[in-house]
Amino acid sequence: MNAKIMVRICLLIGLAMYGANSLVRPQVKDTRMLDRIVPDFQITDAPASLVLQRIAARSGVPIGMEAVPEIDGERRTIDVTLKGATVKILLDHVIKKDPRYVWQTAGSVIDVFPTGARDPLLATIVSHFEVKNVNKDEAIRALENSIEVKRILAITSLQDRTLKSLPGDSEYGLPKFSLDVRNSNVRSILNSIMLKSGSNSWVFFRYGAGKDSFSLLMR
Repeated sequence: MNAKIMVRICLLIGLAMYGANSLVRPQVKDTRMLDRIVPDFQITDAPASLVLQRIAARSGVPIGMEAVPEIDGERRTIDVTLKGATVKILLDHVIKKDPRYVWQTAGSVIDVFPTGARDPLLATIVSHFEVKNVNKDEAIRALENSIEVKRILAITSLQDRTLKSLPGDSEYGLPKFSLDVRNSNVRSILNSIMLKSGSNSWVFFRYGAGKDSFSLLMR
């Protein structure tokens, strides 16, 4: 084997090692995010969704949550009182208090979802989602009007019954942004909308006798 071939092999190995290192670098960002400290956190008799919204607001770490479908007459609540806890400790504490959920990092976002089956609507792949100069509410409406989402809503007879004001009533002054993503699922697109709009959290849950209604709140 001559010297030129040896040099090329060394270069290829070096590039491969560099690529591998670049793939794991985002995890450092995740670690710093989870290590953020919330000096004093206290909430009582609250559903896990509200607790997570408060954690997101207090820590500045965005959290997207798929809540367990509501069952009529049932409302599970938890208490959380911790001082000087990291975001990771808070998340683990919530999961311990309400083991119906698990959490994982997704880039600079925390995803929380049920331990059981996940909602097919949030897993729906949208081939191309693009919005320009919109606020978060307009972006969510555009997502719901995408071909792929409208199709699954029709198939499942699922309806958005989020309690909200008329368009324009509560949207004045909301940040505007543009977004262009391809081949992403609804959960990931909601995370992108959350980040682009400067929001702290979003919560999705089904409710009603036939679980044929859903609510999607982003704050």
